[in-house]
Amino acid sequence: MPGQILAMGGGGFFADPSSPLDDFILSLSPVRRPRVCFLPTPVGDSERGILAFYEAFSRRDCEVSCLKLFGMPERPAEQLRDKDVIYVSGGNTANALAVWRVQGVDRALREAWERGAVLGGVSAGANCWFESCVTDSFGAGLDGLDDGLGILSGSFCPHYDGEELRAKVEPIVATAAWVIDGTYRGKIGDIVLEGADVVVWLDLPLRVWLPRLVRRSARRVIRKEELWNGNRERWRDALHPTNSVVVYALRNYRATKRTLESELARFPVARLRTQADVDDFVRSAERAT
Repeated sequence: MPGQILAMGGGGFFADPSSPLDDFILSLSPVRRPRVCFLPTPVGDSERGILAFYEAFSRRDCEVSCLKLFGMPERPAEQLRDKDVIYVSGGNTANALAVWRVQGVDRALREAWERGAVLGGVSAGANCWFESCVTDSFGAGLDGLDDGLGILSGSFCPHYDGEELRAKVEPIVATAAWVIDGTYRGKIGDIVLEGADVVVWLDLPLRVWLPRLVRRSARRVIRKEELWNGNRERWRDALHPTNSVVVYALRNYRATKRTLESELARFPVARLRTQADVDDFVRSAERAT
């Protein structure tokens, strides 16, 4: 009997390690302690994504594994034969489909579903199961892709609410001068990065940024400062092993640095590694204006 497919337009463990969506996908499996395999092909087997998966699912009642396809994978299709849940990352849908077909993973995914496994994922991990989808796999704009796995009929459009953000950002990056804090790649692709004359990467050492982060978090808790939409940090969040901004930063900063080195390689980057670098950059920007 075929399994079930959970196609998520957004959310999941990368946005929230305790996401109810991830609890739900496990509940769809009839196995009491399901074997869950993460397939991070759409993000090029990103270490940051893999780390986030293990941190989120290792605390759940399941057996976790990860199938990486870049490099020299050992019989990858066979590694999916005993999995109860297969969770695909977001990223580039077209690239993932191409790699899967070369490695025979496309057939293995269909076979897993036919024997009753649960399939799912976010963004590209939702697109892939359909015949067609709307994707930014080929650039900043949106295109149709009519070459999905076709396990589900019809077409899928993830991040529907992200199009409102795209409509706001595109006119800004088309102007002569602008500054944007953040890239919003998860919702609008590389629009911001591709439109920038320079990408400023504040890459200060741990001994510098960690005390600053701790002080800011403590100040926001003590003063009950609003972050956004009425949200405020609380002591129980500041000290929580999964909700704490400080704990999250410590766990992810090395993987994030490696990811940024790869993702920003094709863009003009000003990498500021010391406070002196920051001061010099600010002075040069002031002179330019």
